[in-house]
Order: sequence, then structure tokens, then C-alpha cells
Amino acid sequence: MQMPHRNEYPVPVSGVQPEPVDLIAMEPDSVTPPQSFLAGGGRESLFVRQRRGEAHAEFYERVEEHARRLAEERRLRHVAVGVPTDIDASAERTRFCALLASILGRSGGGDMVLFAADTASSRTRHALIALAGELCGRVRPGSRSVTVRFTPARRKPSSGVFPAEHRDSGDSQACA
Repeated sequence: MQMPHRNEYPVPVSGVQPEPVDLIAMEPDSVTPPQSFLAGGGRESLFVRQRRGEAHAEFYERVEEHARRLAEERRLRHVAVGVPTDIDASAERTRFCALLASILGRSGGGDMVLFAADTASSRTRHALIALAGELCGRVRPGSRSVTVRFTPARRKPSSGVFPAEHRDSGDSQACA
């Protein structure tokens, strides 16, 4: 199968169930996670990276468009959001993640993963764990989980659909 162009979705073959896609949104300076840390180790992942100089609101809107399209196609399996190693709690990020969790829940998709490098500051770790706690209160008990992962730094791909790698690493904390 030929790889799709940047930010395009593979076209399903007629009569064949399209592959579910893991949506991975990455803020600048966030690490690239091993895809296998998402439950089921998906075959396809759509990486959407925030461009240097792009406002958070613009980036969040771009990611939301991808999430809605995949959800409408019933292809959205999991969502992961990567943040830099040094962040503060952000109301804007909280609204964004809550919206993604809502889209994921309505689509019948799976889990949400918040991730950062294992070198993340204690402030970042606290902000992600607090965000996960808030999101856990918004998902239906027993049906979805929100997980926080800290993973070793890896090379960052450009935006696009990539086959999943089958490696796992990093610590995690979860609620279901």
C-alpha cells in the first residue's frame, strides 16, 4: 500500500472495512510516542504536529477537524496528546482535551493518552495528572480510560499517516 500524502487519509477499498486510526496530536517539543502504547497497537496513526509559531487555538482547531472526520467515518480508535517537557496547567488545553474525549466517546472509540517525555518537569507531570483526573470525571465509567504516559524521547515524524511501530516503553498512570 502506498503511503498517503501529508494529512490525507487512506482511501478504503470498496467493500472492505477501513482500518481504525489513532490520532496523535503533538505540541511543539513533545516526544513521539511508540504507537504500541495505545491499546491494541494500531496499524495506522495520524500524527498532527503543531507548527512553530502556530497559535494553540489554530492547532487545536486543526486537530479537532481530523478527530471529527475520523469519528464521522467511525475510524477514530484512540487519541493521544503530547506536550512539551515544561508546561503549566492550561484552561485552553483542558477544553481541547475535553472536546477530544467527547468526540472519542461519541464515536465509540477507545482510550485517551496524555504523554510527555520521561524528562518532564514535576510541574508538567502534575499538570498532566491533574488534567487526566479532570478528564476521568467526564468519561463514562468502565467504558474509556484516560492515561498519562512518560516515554523516552524519540525522533519526531512530520504530520501524516504512518504505520504503527510495535515497541512499548515508558511509565503510565491510568484511570478507567
